[in-house]
This record gives sequence, structure tokens and C-alpha cells, in this order.
Amino acid sequence: MSRSVVLHVPAPDRWREALSPHLPDVTFVDLDHEPAEEVEAAIVWKYPVGALDRFANLRLVQSFGHGVDFLASDPGLRGVPVAKLVDPGLTIAMARYVAHAALDHSLLAPRFRATQADRAWKPKRIAPPGVAAVLGLGAIGSEIARVLDVLGFEVRGWTRSASDRTFAHSHGYDALGTVMADAEVVVNVLPLTDATRGLCDAAFFAAMEAGSLFVNVGRGGTVVEPDLLAALDSGRPGHATL
Repeated sequence: MSRSVVLHVPAPDRWREALSPHLPDVTFVDLDHEPAEEVEAAIVWKYPVGALDRFANLRLVQSFGHGVDFLASDPGLRGVPVAKLVDPGLTIAMARYVAHAALDHSLLAPRFRATQADRAWKPKRIAPPGVAAVLGLGAIGSEIARVLDVLGFEVRGWTRSASDRTFAHSHGYDALGTVMADAEVVVNVLPLTDATRGLCDAAFFAAMEAGSLFVNVGRGGTVVEPDLLAALDSGRPGHATL
């Protein structure tokens, strides 16, 4: 018996062709499929909010990307299990991006580039890597924490709820300031939810060390951009990589 699954993603014909050999019992259909009662699951990316409400027998929604904020904003999905993709290639690429930014900051590379441009020789002793706070310990955040640990940073992780990790970590909003205290680098890898929207605000940046680095690879809506710009002017943080 064939199962009907909504496929609403970029280049749907390409993905239908790629997925069909692996799911021979599945018929991929569009959002306007009738009868709606036949649809049991949906693979989607940024669909019109409410478009899935008509599927009364929906038992699973699979996000076509790492993000699920567009699903969390759909009240019609309350109680429907939601899954997201975890792409190992993207996870590694994000970790490399953060590692590059953290090392660039820790090794005083901006200072040396400036003196190089001035054709000046101003040697300065480079201290060992300091504390790196990683906010959000999903697949990407955990890999970032692992890589920074290998590079010699003292990694502190933070999650909104308790989790089991092999490195030092805390959870709950009361612990956020402790995790960020004296951190040389603060990495935001948080998803966008009602709880995290605007989390990185003026008070957040005021808790950072003077001259430190803020790296945002989480959702843009978690950062209050005017507050970040004002914070950079004040020197807390001293630099930002977005």
C-alpha cells in the first residue's frame, strides 16, 4: 500500500527522483493533494504557515534543513513530531568557520595584519587559548565545542535544559552569566524559538569580557543587532564574527 508524503522543498522533482528508489512504497505529493486524509508525513522547507492544517492524519513533519524555527511558529503542528536534518558536511564546515574565527582572535591576527599593513615590526607575546563559551549543544554546537577543545580552549557549554556532555557545561538562564564570565570567545549556536528570540541583547553583551570575540552562527533573530553595534562601540565585545 502506497503512503502519501508531502514534498515541499527547493527543486522538488530532483529530490523526488533521488528519494523514490529508497522509498518505493511512498508517493510524493504537493501541498494541494486530495484527498488530504491520505497524507501521513511531510518533508518541507519554509511553507506557508497553516498549509499543513488540512492534513488530519499527519504523523511526522521532516524539516529539509537544520532549522526548525519556521515549524515552531506554526500553531497547527502542536503535538505533531518534528525532525530536522543533520548534515555532517555542514556540521564540519561550521566548526571550521568558528575555529578559524576563534584562532584568528586568540592569535592576535588582526593586530599583526594591521602592523604588517603599516610595515612595522611590533612583536607581542601570544597567550595560550582562553575560555570559549559555546551556547547551544546540538549537533553543530557539540562539534564546535569538540574542535575548540582540541585547539586548546577551555570549553564551557550552555544549554537551556540539562544535557549529557563530556565537557564542562551548564544549563538554565541563571547559569548563562557564569558560563560567559571571563570567556575570550562566546559562540552562539542557538536555534530561534520564543525563548531565544532576542537573547543576545544589551545585558547579554554587557556580561562579556572587554575585547572578547562574539561569534554568531545561530539564528539571526537571537541577536538584537542595534544592541550588538552599541556593544561593539563600548568594547564589550571587542569584535564580532557573523
